[in-house]
Amino acid sequence: ILEYCIVEYGNSTGNGAVLVSDASPFINYCNFQNNSLTRGGGQVDHVANAIKFNSPTDVSHSRITNNTFNNNKVAIDMTGAGNDIAISGNTFDGNWFEALELSAGTSTVIFSDNIIYGYGTGSYQSLFLEASASASINVINNQFLGPHSRDFLWSEQQNSYTVMGPAIEIGSGIYSITGNLFYKTNRAIDSGESAVAEVSISNNSFIDILSDCYNNNRGAGCAVFMRGPNSTTISNNKFHSI
Repeated sequence: ILEYCIVEYGNSTGNGAVLVSDASPFINYCNFQNNSLTRGGGQVDHVANAIKFNSPTDVSHSRITNNTFNNNKVAIDMTGAGNDIAISGNTFDGNWFEALELSAGTSTVIFSDNIIYGYGTGSYQSLFLEASASASINVINNQFLGPHSRDFLWSEQQNSYTVMGPAIEIGSGIYSITGNLFYKTNRAIDSGESAVAEVSISNNSFIDILSDCYNNNRGAGCAVFMRGPNSTTISNNKFHSI
């Protein structure tokens, strides 16, 4: 159990400021900030960051709730399997890479009631979700909010605006994406080309999806872009100023 902790400046080589191995933690009301672990040789990488799950065994009943993640690389990097895994009530702001990078086995994961602000300079998606074909991942009642200002995306080095990834990129698995707000994100939901997925997208609001900050070969500005051999149901959503 970690409660009411401040975890900061984890800047050495390692697997995470907090490393979870063969455990089902309860992490509640903590602040993770300025953690940017490196690989050997000093390379800054998004492999190891604020919370790293590196467990080949069951991590059922893990709870990550009511925390703040600010100015880390990846906030939560979860590899493992298990049921009743909940990530809820957290705020993610100014992280370089994903709020959640998930590689789940036969798991049931709920990501709910979180607030995810903007995008970091790493230009990655807010959520990267990959699972086994039988895993169930539920993304419910979250707020995915674009950068605090467009100037946040300006790169002096490249003399252009930073390329942004989608709010959610999904791989294989069974997904329910419902009741979320996507506001001034780039692409809201994107599937990998080889994803074998069953996806339900319902009761979400897509507002002012950006069209000028994603300039690679995936195109720009659409709310939902599904590829690969997946089965997708889209119902009862609201689209405004796409």
